Amino acid sequence: DLSSGINAEYGGSVKLCAIVKEDIENELVDYREFLTGGEIYLDEEKNFYDPAGRSSGYSSLFSFSLIAKIRKITVAGNLKGEGFILGGVIVVGPGDQGLLFEHLEKTVGDRVDVKDVMEAVSKIKPPVAAEPPTEEPTATE
Repeated sequence: DLSSGINAEYGGSVKLCAIVKEDIENELVDYREFLTGGEIYLDEEKNFYDPAGRSSGYSSLFSFSLIAKIRKITVAGNLKGEGFILGGVIVVGPGDQGLLFEHLEKTVGDRVDVKDVMEAVSKIKPPVAAEPPTEEPTATE
């Protein structure tokens, strides 16, 4: 499990966030079990998702490769919702570090390699604390 691995390795110093497009039958409550110590944001307008509308069609839902992947998946789900918007995982560092890793699903069920995510997270540098401004010496007469 990605979030528990990150929390175990970094003790909560890495902020985890999930952006989801819908909340059907308390999915967000159930999703919290998988996102230990993270924030979940609901984006019903899909503003965060790819503006080009990355999605799959019906053919990808009925492909032999997807059926094989589904049989191997052990994560519970309700299999409700539209199911065509493709997801992904990104790792963003603070400040100018920017995007450190990106995995975008190419087909439904295209899972991220946890080792790749952990490697990217290990590259996050702590933000540099801003030093307090120093007072200019004043001339005394």
